[in-house]
Amino acid sequence: MKIASPEWCAALLEAAKKDNEVHDGFADPPNFTYNVEFVILPDIKICAVVEKGNVINITKTTNEEVHLSFAADVSTWGLVISGKESASKMVTMGKIKLQKGPLDLVIKNVKALEAFCHKIGQVPTEWS
Repeated sequence: MKIASPEWCAALLEAAKKDNEVHDGFADPPNFTYNVEFVILPDIKICAVVEKGNVINITKTTNEEVHLSFAADVSTWGLVISGKESASKMVTMGKIKLQKGPLDLVIKNVKALEAFCHKIGQVPTEWS
């Protein structure tokens, strides 16, 4: 499936809902309600709508309000999604850039970020 296509977003949402790995990664799930953007390429962005620690929607980013935004190049995302590198290490090294949002929120919830990246890796993806 082509990355960020409606089918791909639906498959990722299903993977994120399948178990509690993402939800359990949040430090305080009932108080985590944010739109989280992932910039994969300059023209490819996805937005995970998280309500009370549950991913309820994933779409190709539009003009909806984004509270947290992460950006990296495709090779960095590939390393994280494949599990060869951790998202927390890539954030610390500046390979994944926090474009918007408070860093302390990311640090407290890094396990959820790791879990979400792992879920992306479970979805067959055509990157071009």
